Amino acid sequence: MSFLKGLFGKNESEKLLKSGLECYNSGDYKGAIELYKKVLELDDKNAQAHYGIALSNLNLENFCEAVAEFDETLKCNPLFSSNLLFNRATAKLKINDTEGALADLSKLIVADHKNDRAYFERGMIKVSQGDYNGAIDDFSEAVTIKPDFSEALCALGKTKFLLKDYKKALIDLSKAVEINPNYIPSFFARGLTEIELGHFPEAEENFKRVISLSPKNIEAMYQIAVIKDKLDDSENVFKAIDDILSLDPSFSKAFFLRASMKLRHREFDAAESDYSKIIELCPDDALGYVERGNVRRILFDYQGAKEDYIVATRLDPTLIDVHYNLGLLETDFKNYEAAFNCFTKVIELDPNHADAFFRRGVVNYFKKKFNDAISDLNKSLEINPDNFEAFLHRGNAKVGLEDNYGAINDYTKALMNPSYSEAFMCRGNVKYKLGDYYGAVADFSKAINIDPKDPAKYFSRANANKAMENSNEAIDDLNKAIIFNPKFAKAYFLRGLLFYNMRSYRNAINDWENAIKLNPNFSQQLNPWIAEAKKKVV
Repeated sequence: MSFLKGLFGKNESEKLLKSGLECYNSGDYKGAIELYKKVLELDDKNAQAHYGIALSNLNLENFCEAVAEFDETLKCNPLFSSNLLFNRATAKLKINDTEGALADLSKLIVADHKNDRAYFERGMIKVSQGDYNGAIDDFSEAVTIKPDFSEALCALGKTKFLLKDYKKALIDLSKAVEINPNYIPSFFARGLTEIELGHFPEAEENFKRVISLSPKNIEAMYQIAVIKDKLDDSENVFKAIDDILSLDPSFSKAFFLRASMKLRHREFDAAESDYSKIIELCPDDALGYVERGNVRRILFDYQGAKEDYIVATRLDPTLIDVHYNLGLLETDFKNYEAAFNCFTKVIELDPNHADAFFRRGVVNYFKKKFNDAISDLNKSLEINPDNFEAFLHRGNAKVGLEDNYGAINDYTKALMNPSYSEAFMCRGNVKYKLGDYYGAVADFSKAINIDPKDPAKYFSRANANKAMENSNEAIDDLNKAIIFNPKFAKAYFLRGLLFYNMRSYRNAINDWENAIKLNPNFSQQLNPWIAEAKKKVV
């Protein structure tokens, strides 16, 4: 009796398996699953039924269930068809189990070393993991097994492209299009490769081929616009962009390209408008905010630029240049604590960012944290010993610590750039402070030779000449300072004092009255002198 029952059960299972297969082949995957489950009610170790349920779930995109049933299949029959490994790898990829998929494909290759598809899929996984050389090995093996495997040749060329081996990439992609002249990815990739090689007409032909196969392929149209841009064919770039946006008004890359062209044409308002459109389309894309912030800086909308940079750093905290630019803006706004935090963030992201240490050092100087400023500027110079500005600002910090001779030494080092007039001025100021008026005059004179139209430099030299009682030379300097800046109140003040000491009282009165007109705050100090001078006028 038990023999007859087993025989009956076997016959029933076979009928159900056959019916399940018919449902599967007709696309009725849910019906197939129900039939295969009935088989398992009769024989829960039936590997074919588990496999049928797994494949049906795979087609229904129930990937976790599919993986579980593939596992059950192997438990029932460890020597089940090697195709199972390929299908399970496919399901694992869908649930982001990349390592599991890689392991299955590797097992499949050991079991069937001529399986070109397994090498191809494993190569694709390796590309996603950044293992480009490993991927190239797998794609090459797939092509060796199947020389007309155009997809593998295309993938091989694209991977070599990623390694910037453009000439070899071009060879593989050309073979791919020769084998399959209707495979769009090969033409597209070859077009990108031709662009990198500077072969713009050839690149354009590839993208035109893509469009002939897919007339509304916006990405190919965009690449043609990029090529026209590289050839400085502005008219056709704008036309191509208009065509793209007529097909897809939300294609953000077209707005990016148009904005970049507007910038080159110095149409800053139009560029800002395009970046605003990009932000409207892609509010979570940091790049739109970055670029609009950059344009707003050009337009002197520093508050707007700051707001854009802040949003960009919230969306992507790793944007080093944006943190840096935000630090510059905060410095200009005199928000020194915020600037300090921005430059500190840059340093956290890039510990060898010499400019960030330099800028943080300057901020620390403004905060009167002179020792911290020197520490940052030391680090900046350690990374970039040619930053002459860092020597100057370190000199300023040393002045803040009353290390005047150390400051002079740093200002002298800053003069590795012999046309750096500010270093001569700073060194001259310290020499003046130390009573070395001759040395101060010499430095101020060198600064004036570099920038002969700066009234402040003449004023500083006039002070030094006055200290040496060179009144005529001092007046000559102040005359020039006033020529270059007729509203220079301090220059009138000082020249009036010199005239008074030379008993040229009318000139003194005239200069002091001008000084008060330009700066009424001088009236309290100068009015008594004016009254005294008037008494002495003959």
